[in-house]
This record gives sequence, structure tokens and C-alpha cells, in this order.
Amino acid sequence: MDELKATQKISRKNYVSSNSALSKTLKSGDLGFRKTKAKNILQKTLQKTQGYDHKNKLTPGQRAADAVARFGGSWTFIVIFLGFLILWMILNSIILVKYEKSFDAYPYILLNLVLSCLAAIQAPIILMSQNRAAERDRIKADRDYAINRKAERENQIIMRDLEQMKKMLKAMEQKKI
Repeated sequence: MDELKATQKISRKNYVSSNSALSKTLKSGDLGFRKTKAKNILQKTLQKTQGYDHKNKLTPGQRAADAVARFGGSWTFIVIFLGFLILWMILNSIILVKYEKSFDAYPYILLNLVLSCLAAIQAPIILMSQNRAAERDRIKADRDYAINRKAERENQIIMRDLEQMKKMLKAMEQKKI
């Protein structure tokens, strides 16, 4: 720390200007080195945790399960499937009965079998996709927690430094002539 000249008044302005590190810190409006350090720590954490890319580690079966779950849970699927059901019923109830060529008459037993098979296949596929989504969410939550802890530690350091600066400024004011 630079010393004050004997002729200078002890004031906040003179003290700050005589202490080059404190002067730079206060003039920049933040604790520059602390801010940079915190930024670097957070950046390293982000780089470590963002390296996990779940899409690169999926098997073809897992990617297919995700695609089926995405499509099976969409309005497009609902509209297409509803159209298929209505077409099936109209075709087998009205058109083909008229020509006596119906392949699945009114109780629609074949349609019921197809729907049961579809549900039996689609349910576990959707559950597999949901399990992977839950794992991705857990990893993201762990990453957020680690980042928040590091940010909190840095905030505590900054607050401690600010308190020390506050005490120093108070001490200077008390020594004022």
C-alpha cells in the first residue's frame, strides 16, 4: 500500500487514491479480481457439466424409443389415429357390409386386437423414454446445484471483502482531522 504524504489530509478520496489496488477496484465499480475469479470458476463448472451430451450416448433403440414417445404423445398422432379409427368403422360398418365383404364386422374384434397390441408395445417404450428424461433432469438439477453452490461461495467472499472495506473506510473517517 502506498503511503499518504504528510501534507495530505486523511480523507476517503486521498486514501483510495493512495492505495492503487483499492482505487482500481472501487473505480471499476466491482471487485474486479474476485469477479473474474468467480466467473472463471463458474465457466469451468459449466464446461465440465455441459460436456455430457445425452444424445451422443444413446443407442439406436433408445433413439427410436424417444422418437416413438415424441410422436405417440403428439396431437399429430391423435388426429391421425382418430382418423384411422373412424375410417375403419365407416369402411367395415357401411361400405363393406353393403357389398358383403366386411373383414371386421361390428364388434370390431380385429380392431380391438390391433389397439391392444399397440398399447402393449407403446406403453413400455414411452416408459423407457420417460426414464431417460428423468435421468437428464437429475443431471441438470445436479449441475444447477453445483453452480449455485459455487456462486454462493463467491458471493460470501465478495461480501466479506466488502465488509472489510467498509470497516477500513469507517476507521479512516474516525481518524479524520
